[in-house]
Amino acid sequence: MGANCAVGLPPVPKLDDAAREVEDLHEFFTAWYSGAERYDKMDEKEKDVAFQNFTHRFHPDFEYVMPSGKKFSKRMIVNLRQVYGTSPDFKIKIENIKMKHVPFSGGRVISGTYKEFQTGAKNSTTNNGI
Repeated sequence: MGANCAVGLPPVPKLDDAAREVEDLHEFFTAWYSGAERYDKMDEKEKDVAFQNFTHRFHPDFEYVMPSGKKFSKRMIVNLRQVYGTSPDFKIKIENIKMKHVPFSGGRVISGTYKEFQTGAKNSTTNNGI
C-alpha cells in the first residue's frame, strides 16, 4: 500500500489530475454545445451514452457557483442533454487553473479556481472574450 493511502480509503487525488478533469469537462461542453463531428456521427442512443459518461463524473451534491452567485447543480447539468448542437460557434477557453487540497481533508478533497472565457453561445447576450 502506498504511503498516501490509508486503510480502506481511496488514494489521495492528484492536483494535476483534477486540473486535467476541468479541462476535459470544458472540452466536452464545447463539443456538446457546438455539435462537434465526433458526436454528430452518433445515433441518439450513442449520444445518450456519451452524455451519461459525462454526467456520471459529477457527485450528486455537485454545485458550480457562477460569477453572478447563481448555483448550478448536477440536476441542472443532466438537463443539458437537450442542448446538443444548439450553439455551433460555441467555444470555451480555460486559463489559470489552480488546485489545492482542502485543509483537514487528508488530501482527499480538492478545491480549485480557474478563469473561463466563452464565445459563440447562442443564448448569451455577450461574449466574454476568447
